Amino acid sequence: MHVFRVVSAALALVALPALSQTTAAPSLDFEYFKARIEPIFTTKRPGNARCVSCHGFGTTMKLQALPDGAATWSDADARANFDIVRARVVPGNPDASRLLRHPLAEDAGGDPHHDGGKHWTSKSDPEWQTLAAWVNGATLGSSVARPPTLHARIVQTNSAGDNVHIIDPTSNKVVGEIVGIEVGHGAAAAPDGSRLYVSNEADSTLDVVDARTLRVMSKVKLTRTIFRSAATAAAYTSRSARALVSSTSSTRPRSRSRRAFRSRAPCTTRT
Repeated sequence: MHVFRVVSAALALVALPALSQTTAAPSLDFEYFKARIEPIFTTKRPGNARCVSCHGFGTTMKLQALPDGAATWSDADARANFDIVRARVVPGNPDASRLLRHPLAEDAGGDPHHDGGKHWTSKSDPEWQTLAAWVNGATLGSSVARPPTLHARIVQTNSAGDNVHIIDPTSNKVVGEIVGIEVGHGAAAAPDGSRLYVSNEADSTLDVVDARTLRVMSKVKLTRTIFRSAATAAAYTSRSARALVSSTSSTRPRSRSRRAFRSRAPCTTRT
């Protein structure tokens, strides 16, 4: 009897460390979802429809409808989206999460087929990394969600085309390109470098661009037709920013120097 007790105690001492190593799955943060994940659903990628174009109706992962002219969802609708989307991830395990596997290329570990096409060719895509960070428990204040070092860049819009060049002022070379902004003019960056704002004179919108992927995330419909507009951005708090768009309607010809000043915006971005 005495020997049995000694053996039982030894087994208990061996088993306890294994139990103590078990960690709970991370919780999914709503604020991070609203600020970082929802914009992925409205982003336009070359060759693909936006996620919201299909998932706004007729799919099992049905997002709330965006109101006409709205660039993002209300808090109530964002909460509903959060509940729908979190059912498609495994907290702490991005590779097992359908949300991350389904749009990922098969040779990168994704599912064989996605009706909406493959949006990411590898797991190194910044959008995939953002989703993975959320699944792993990232919050807006956590180290994993902390923005990277900012870089000085010049944003060169093209009022005769549909692209925007990102220029490194140190090397004086083009280091990135935004496509799909027709007759772009004014440009500015968010104070934290996460977003670029470009006024789109063809659509009378303020186009919001993810500075890491250089993809148009959303288009804010303006209340009037803009002409020779300039976009500026200002932050009121660390969690809230406003983009201000001014418009001049004068038909007076502009000098080359004024045109260059208005179309080349120095800023700091994550690109």
